[in-house]
Amino acid sequence: MIESHSQSLTNGDMKAATTGQIDTSSKQLLKHLPSRFNLSSGKYTLCVKCFNSIESESIFVGDDPTQALVEIPKKLFLLAKNDIQEPEIMIDCIICTRRWHQICALRLDQIWPEGFICNTCIREYNIKRKENRYIAQQLTVTDLSSRLEERVNKFLFDKDCHEGRVTIRVLASCDKICKVKSQLKIFYRNQVVDGYPYRKKAIFAFQEIEGVDIVFFGIYVQEYDERCPAPNTHRVYISYLDTVHFFRPKLYRQDVYHEILIGYLDYAKQHGYMYAHLWACPTREDFDYIFHCHPPEQRLPKLKHLRDWCRKMLDRAIAEHIAIDYKNIMQDCLDNQVYTVLDIPYFDDDLWPIIIEDSIEKLNQEDPTEISGKRKSANTYEKKLLKKMANQMSNCTDLLSIIFSTMEKRKEFDIRYYCTVCDDFDLCKKCYNVEPKYEHKMECSVLLTVDMSQDNEQNLLNSNDKSIASTLL
Repeated sequence: MIESHSQSLTNGDMKAATTGQIDTSSKQLLKHLPSRFNLSSGKYTLCVKCFNSIESESIFVGDDPTQALVEIPKKLFLLAKNDIQEPEIMIDCIICTRRWHQICALRLDQIWPEGFICNTCIREYNIKRKENRYIAQQLTVTDLSSRLEERVNKFLFDKDCHEGRVTIRVLASCDKICKVKSQLKIFYRNQVVDGYPYRKKAIFAFQEIEGVDIVFFGIYVQEYDERCPAPNTHRVYISYLDTVHFFRPKLYRQDVYHEILIGYLDYAKQHGYMYAHLWACPTREDFDYIFHCHPPEQRLPKLKHLRDWCRKMLDRAIAEHIAIDYKNIMQDCLDNQVYTVLDIPYFDDDLWPIIIEDSIEKLNQEDPTEISGKRKSANTYEKKLLKKMANQMSNCTDLLSIIFSTMEKRKEFDIRYYCTVCDDFDLCKKCYNVEPKYEHKMECSVLLTVDMSQDNEQNLLNSNDKSIASTLL
């Protein structure tokens, strides 16, 4: 990501630094540059990841693609942090001279270069404003976007809701490679592919509210088709999901979110995907996933509410014969008899590749006697698993044991007892079992996962229609 504004760090705090920048308006830096031609901007900013990915000692930048790029040594870039709050840009009406916030007036010079006229003057003097051609409906239509849009608007029509038509578009679609991390490649030398190819898509939903397109929903998905090696074959991964609560009417807001997700699962099913993976993790108050910021009054879902929300969506998908079942990742591994880490799906920006890397490092640091002691304390499944894997390398068995142990811990962590009377009162399993019991009735909630195979499909549906499975990690 390119940040156009950032602040230089003077205390050398590497942890806080998120961007690197070079200010080409500085006399000290300019005298080192071979030429200023094609450098009209004052700053060129890169994120740390992109900056470090450039192996050469120089970076080529420029503002005009028709001109030669300018070579800038990497040592001239300064560490910076993108934490400046930009002042609100103000604009004046060319008729009444009233001053407006540019963002409040929804003013963009590229659309209306002839000057700003406020809505008050437009009404009072009956002025016709130039039509804005840059609206959501004018964006490129794809098969996926048309299916989702048709499904959502049909739902709203059936509910007799006419607040504003919803427009859904795939704003980005590109081929990517999920690169396997270094520790796993070393651990399973010559047994692991370098990466898993997939198609990355960014899908957003807009609603026309008072004549303006408002984006209210977005998801990033990763699609691993039949050309991708196992275990990622025929899988989709919904890596990010984010919303802002502007959809109207509020009554159908959550239903519309569900319609989009179920519609995407249906689309994936129709294109041969057999499994879907979805994070069910509450949003942190200090973290923005897709949208740059959220309304301060927007409530963040608690763990229990998010689980119930996902369950409700998946139950609807099952009722429509789109999904077959859902379960947690531990149960999914048990049902599919996973005997090696290489059988666990491996996605970009997912939790489990990180846990696998950490587990390998932990395993490499452990003493063999400690590993032997852990084997003795393994549960029944792990003992059976280790016995079946006797012909494999011992370190592979130890690694899988660590991974399953982590999954089991997360499974225990995900068990919650919530009060049926009080709002947002939850207890962990340990606290729930402490006497005396809580005065109100408590119900158990366990994080769920989804899985499906063709054998299960024939048994459960007794039909030839393919269905999609969604796995909540």
